Amino acid sequence: LLAHVIHSTLICVLRGTRAMAFCKPLHVVAVLIMPSLTRLASGTMRLPEEFNVEKDFDVKVKYQKAQKYIRCDLCELTVGNTFDSVGVSFSEDDIYDHIEKICDVEELYDKHELLQVDGTRWKMAEASPESTRTDHEIRWQSHAMKELCDNIIRPYDDEIKDVFLKSLKDKSRG
Repeated sequence: LLAHVIHSTLICVLRGTRAMAFCKPLHVVAVLIMPSLTRLASGTMRLPEEFNVEKDFDVKVKYQKAQKYIRCDLCELTVGNTFDSVGVSFSEDDIYDHIEKICDVEELYDKHELLQVDGTRWKMAEASPESTRTDHEIRWQSHAMKELCDNIIRPYDDEIKDVFLKSLKDKSRG
């Protein structure tokens, strides 16, 4: 079921219908099923090259709490970036090259920030020029996004490749 939701979301992104009503139910389904599936799965934990437990641990934990609230937004952002990066005329090699590094888009993640909506909920938004985030906060927010991507998007990289390759074959046919 999750693979179907990801596949359908990819189709929305490829067709440029991310914001259309057709795609919204897919995001609702993803939000409903993702939390239950992650309890059954193992995860990847990233640590930057420099990690000071006294200085960094609390900030890392703070933004890890945001991860369960930004799953759909992160998936749409990352897969949308993949589509934008490979463009409409792409080769099979372009797809493989980009998918290999799908979660390693620090520059993209740095342009987005994690905002606490209320005492517990979070959202991801494009960083505004007036943002008061420190470099330390930017680093750990981006880190939380990369870590989440490793756990919810990278495991489905083959499905993402398949959607792009199917789209490429469909274009060549006609």
